Amino acid sequence: MKKVIKGLMPRAARRQFHQIRNIFRDSQNSGMRMKCLWKYLKWSLYNKPFGRVAYAELINGYRTRVVPDCDAGVADLYYHREHEHLQFIRDNVEEGSFIIDGGCNVGNRTLSLADKIRGALMIDAGAECLRRVEENLELNGIERADYDLVHAALGDKPGEVCFSDKGGASTQNTIVADQGEEPAGAVKVRMTTIDQEMERLGNPDTTFIKLDVEGFDLPALRGGTQTLRRGSVKLVMFEKWPSVPLGDFLEFFGDLGWRVFSLGPNFEKQFDPEINADKRNLFAEPE
Repeated sequence: MKKVIKGLMPRAARRQFHQIRNIFRDSQNSGMRMKCLWKYLKWSLYNKPFGRVAYAELINGYRTRVVPDCDAGVADLYYHREHEHLQFIRDNVEEGSFIIDGGCNVGNRTLSLADKIRGALMIDAGAECLRRVEENLELNGIERADYDLVHAALGDKPGEVCFSDKGGASTQNTIVADQGEEPAGAVKVRMTTIDQEMERLGNPDTTFIKLDVEGFDLPALRGGTQTLRRGSVKLVMFEKWPSVPLGDFLEFFGDLGWRVFSLGPNFEKQFDPEINADKRNLFAEPE
């Protein structure tokens, strides 16, 4: 019966049904499901069709612009699934910290910490992403001078790569080729490393690094080895794509004397590799 109903429903209607189902299934939306549903319906039936910017409230009360030309920030409108990770990070980032946000997109994860930190190095290969970071900083009355924005891809060595351009500040943009002829729908961008950018800034003490570079987190980490060895970083959050074995991350962090973990339902740290192999959002900390 489910297959019959699915076959009868237009693709757009199936997407709407899937999103609404997830809103009600998401445990992080507990107590706010009707409010989240209203925000979703307003976004999908009013903002997006008519090209109107929406505003999502982040965990600390700061706001972010959600522009209908891409998916950046859309989930912040009607999901709270990231709040568990963000609350853990907020509890473990010291007041007045300096942080690194690699693959910052429009800056929402840094904005979620901006009331606690003194500034950040924010890196993204999308020029439009960084323009929207500046708009979000201004929207929240945050001092622009405290945030160093770098237009570049992140990797393990400086160079040049081709980066996809799917419009706006799409979170799906990624490195599609090393330097050479540009594939269709891609642009050439500079590649930098965390260590190179930190050296440029005079290697400020940094307590937290967040990475989200669409499957290239391991090369980005390798490009930050010196920064991690300096001893000030106490927490790293990164993404593990299914195409990258967990063992590669365990080996990298093991050489540094660090351990990898995920978060359980009550913020408990889970170090079991069998559990973490299927996790996408992972953390690492010094042992």
